[in-house]
Amino acid sequence: MCTMKTARSFEVPIGVSARHVHLSDDHIRALYGCDLHVFKNLSQIGEFAAQETLTIATTVNAIHKVRVLGPPRKTTQVELSSSDAFYLGLTIPLRLSGNLDETPGVTLIGSKGSVQLETGVIVAARHLHMTPMEATRYELHQNDCVEAIAGKQRRCVFSNIVVRISPKAQLELHLDTDEANAAGVKTGDFAQIVLSDSNTVTVTSDHHQYICSSDILDAARHGKSIKLQSNQRITEAALELAKTKGVDIIK
Repeated sequence: MCTMKTARSFEVPIGVSARHVHLSDDHIRALYGCDLHVFKNLSQIGEFAAQETLTIATTVNAIHKVRVLGPPRKTTQVELSSSDAFYLGLTIPLRLSGNLDETPGVTLIGSKGSVQLETGVIVAARHLHMTPMEATRYELHQNDCVEAIAGKQRRCVFSNIVVRISPKAQLELHLDTDEANAAGVKTGDFAQIVLSDSNTVTVTSDHHQYICSSDILDAARHGKSIKLQSNQRITEAALELAKTKGVDIIK
């Protein structure tokens, strides 16, 4: 059962995230033979665009001069747009950063060598960075989902924006280039975050022990996540539909 309540809203700056790669220390050495060199600092504290770029290659196509971001990560991760995936002939899942299970791989080519990734390529889920203090102010929690309204002439409503909370965060909505182009926005523009009194749905119905496809469709229509209760299970069909519709299942 989904109930829409009175909305609250606040403005945040937009950061448009172009295709990029996060590299592990081992892969940095294999590709460049040296540490990364800072090109410019990014809005999120401690993160930077490196001087180093690389080529992402598949058997179908290649994209050159892709920017590497630092600092090094434990695991290499490639973030592309859906348009990039089509160009490279890849089917790439929509994921939060760090969730790399069952993702495709590519070949990375640097100035000194190459690396064959078996996994690690994602389309990054749109997300909102904020500090714990800001999260408290707006009554949000890690992995909550919110909506945003962005753009003027090409005004768009973006649903299923995942809240990411960190003490080092700078308040910013991250969209990829496909999303930004759809709304006609760029880095530094502002979006309106819209909150209802509840960003998750607790499903209560005659089949309350099982979350079914109808529950997923109802949550998707309202742009909400589903919070599983301790006595509830989700059917396989509903779980697959949730992935397709972008409905987060919170356990």
